[in-house]
Amino acid sequence: MSLGELRSVLREHGGGEPPANPARHDQVHARIRRIRLRRRLVAAGAALTTASVLALSLTGLMELTGPSGQTRDTTVAVQPSSDLPERFTADDGAQYTRVATTRVAPPGEKQVTVTVPVSGRALDVAAICEGGRTPTIPLSIWIKGSRMAEHFYQCTERMELKPLPVPEGATEVTITFDVSQGGSLACTGTSAKQPCEPVVEKPDHRVWNLAIYEWTPPETPALPPPPRAFPKQVGGEGPAKAKGQALIKGENLIETKAGTWPRDAEVTFEVTGRGRQMGLDQLCTGELAGRLRFTIQVNGRDLGSRGACGVWESGPYPMAITQFGAPAGKRLTVTLRWEMPGASANRPVRWSVGLFERVK
Repeated sequence: MSLGELRSVLREHGGGEPPANPARHDQVHARIRRIRLRRRLVAAGAALTTASVLALSLTGLMELTGPSGQTRDTTVAVQPSSDLPERFTADDGAQYTRVATTRVAPPGEKQVTVTVPVSGRALDVAAICEGGRTPTIPLSIWIKGSRMAEHFYQCTERMELKPLPVPEGATEVTITFDVSQGGSLACTGTSAKQPCEPVVEKPDHRVWNLAIYEWTPPETPALPPPPRAFPKQVGGEGPAKAKGQALIKGENLIETKAGTWPRDAEVTFEVTGRGRQMGLDQLCTGELAGRLRFTIQVNGRDLGSRGACGVWESGPYPMAITQFGAPAGKRLTVTLRWEMPGASANRPVRWSVGLFERVK
């Protein structure tokens, strides 16, 4: 067939009816279904995106309001200090989240009160002080009309943390910070015959920047390093000549015992007195080392001593020996017991206790 004949045949058949296609109807419906499916997927994706945005918004709202719907980050008319971060992780792994900020700025602002919700997590208060001198009146902490044993005394630009005990079953706690009451002398006198002159406080221009944090303990306890070793002799002033004899004043280390709180909540020494004063001193390590408190009993008698464990990171040895009598030949059982205010789960403290004897 020539090219001309082929063209004639195509023209002849091209004008007729197209051949029957029995699957054409199904193909059209299949195409319609595909189009509808694509449209549904696009709509579902848009709905999912909207739901995700809404979920994120609700999550952020829950973080701010807490489970009871109360505002969690309660800022009390003050911009938080940049040194009081919104979140941070302590060296032992505890996670801190800020829930409120405030400030005490005497002489105009000597007292401030803040109320925060209680989520069930432990609460701490952090302070940074600007002013440059140690106050005669500390910053005291009050909860429900009771003054806490914990307070801020040193005015330092380094953040300090103190525990905030929460009343059992409370859904919120109201805390008052106060520098209007303190322990300065009411008056002084140069002698018993002279009248007591009132003490006039210098103007107080310190500014206490404060933040309330709730914290979550680490999942597993991180054991801190052991405390530094006690000096073999402390409190000495060196040899001093007296009646031809060399005398050394101070305390000699007799024995040391160590442990980890809360597993080891007390320590006991058995000793026979030699007619010289004896005493105990304590050193601790760990994020909560400064919160560990002690009491001392000698043969069951409470010495009435209440103090915090010493933390020796640098500088000279921070001697704070609690002394007691040790009559010659008398057997003594000396017991030191530990306790800590506030929460401390999975945050151990390592302690060391030294028994000292006065040098004659």
